[in-house]
Amino acid sequence: MNQIPPHYRVLRRGDPAPWFRQRSTSSEGFNFDTVAGRWLVLCFFGSAADDLSREALRLIDERREEFDDEHASFFGISLDPADEKERRVGQQLPGVRMFWDYDGR
Repeated sequence: MNQIPPHYRVLRRGDPAPWFRQRSTSSEGFNFDTVAGRWLVLCFFGSAADDLSREALRLIDERREEFDDEHASFFGISLDPADEKERRVGQQLPGVRMFWDYDGR
């Protein structure tokens, strides 16, 4: 079983996410606290090169109509610079954005 490093916080469905500011597909310094008032999905997929990550992103794509920024928004979190460089994932407005978290903050 993989152990989570002690500096990471485990978030489960329904848990409040801490506020943060991070570079994203829509802003150099996106403030996460600005998206309140709708359902939010955070997917820490790591790298779109990973088979399990691709499957998770495919499932989101199948339900794309759910993410309209009015009722729900999806935020994928990538740790892999190649995801951005090779455009393996990206923003699909309304409702789908990516955070680039290359340093794991």
